[in-house]
Amino acid sequence: MKFSASFVGLLMVAGTAHAFTSPAVSSKMGGLKMSEAPVAEAEVEEQVQAPDAPPAALSGLRMHEVRRAVHSLNKENFETTLADLEPYFLNEAGSSLYAKSMRRISARADALGVEVPAGYAKEAKVTQKRREKQNAFIQTKEEERMAAEAEAEAEAADATEEEAAPVEE
Repeated sequence: MKFSASFVGLLMVAGTAHAFTSPAVSSKMGGLKMSEAPVAEAEVEEQVQAPDAPPAALSGLRMHEVRRAVHSLNKENFETTLADLEPYFLNEAGSSLYAKSMRRISARADALGVEVPAGYAKEAKVTQKRREKQNAFIQTKEEERMAAEAEAEAEAADATEEEAAPVEE
């Protein structure tokens, strides 16, 4: 009984159910209805041109054709196939395909008893950054070695001068 009396008292204090909802926007308060919405001027869309198609492949080969060619290497077609694939490896192949294909070609050559030409596809575009980084590292190491040799020679020259100089007592 006590609960229901307090509940009724709470309802009386709180008022109506509208007290718990957001107030409706009336047209007197400046609200707009869908039919009264201001019409914006139609914007003229600029003509957007599609980007140019990517340049045609330099070798004319696609990835699956390269994989198939590497897989079908034999003694008779080894040299001609490598010659056909080289432009693709030099200009278009990605790092993963290049590395895997070079490894597979080498393994296939060993199995067939033939040799991959020396320097085959070594100047590939995909390995250019790595080659430049390696060359810079080698050049730095060579400069350090030359500086160490020059320092060692200077120390040796100082040591011989000290030995050659008479000792004053």
